[in-house]
Amino acid sequence: MPAITKDLMGKAFELFESRGRDIAPLVSLGMNRNSASMTFTWLDRLFTGELYKRHASAMQIEWVLYKLYNSNDRIRLSLALQSLNKYTSYYQNVPLNKIKEIIKKFEKKVLLIKDDASIVYPDEIELNQSNLKEGAIKKNVVDAYERNSQARKICLLKYGYNCSVCGYNFKDVYGGIGENFIHVHHLRPISEINQEYEINPVDDLRPVCPNCHAMIHKRKNPYSIEELKEIIKLNRTKRCSRPGS
Repeated sequence: MPAITKDLMGKAFELFESRGRDIAPLVSLGMNRNSASMTFTWLDRLFTGELYKRHASAMQIEWVLYKLYNSNDRIRLSLALQSLNKYTSYYQNVPLNKIKEIIKKFEKKVLLIKDDASIVYPDEIELNQSNLKEGAIKKNVVDAYERNSQARKICLLKYGYNCSVCGYNFKDVYGGIGENFIHVHHLRPISEINQEYEINPVDDLRPVCPNCHAMIHKRKNPYSIEELKEIIKLNRTKRCSRPGS
């Protein structure tokens, strides 16, 4: 990935965080379109712990890791380090000593961050552990399945806080008190598995509002997101076709 300045890196990070991810402001500041687009892709892979094969400079890597560390963002810093370790392993025959030194430095720093637990909701029992395994049964008031807060955070980093079914966003309606409020739905019901399984937060989880979440689980075999979307669409059509509507 073409090298960019710290100022451009800062602007790219700001745009990435806004979720608008418009490359035009970066292009107006002198970054070429391809480089701008690749920077957004790199950040996306970095914050979900995935391998990104294109090269980033040591400056870019250190800038982002410091940004996360200074923001006490333990989850994304941990994921970024996972991504970078995959990167150095993939290019094991390439001398990446500077990048490896940066990784080691931040692997120590990440342990100093106290991570605030995510808010969890009735069907999202929190589990503080480093991996993403779920499904171990435990007793609460009734038997429930452990939900991993890290998996939830990765899901929301990827998909945001709009309901995947109806598009509802609590911040848009309630302002500050609704910010970052949403349920996370498991596409594959854990209750049907009865054993631990390795969850993929991007493939297995989706943000949904409490109303849609309740409707998804209205029957024993939960509705899919697409099924519920179709139900909403059909009922809207019926309402619009009523006399006087």
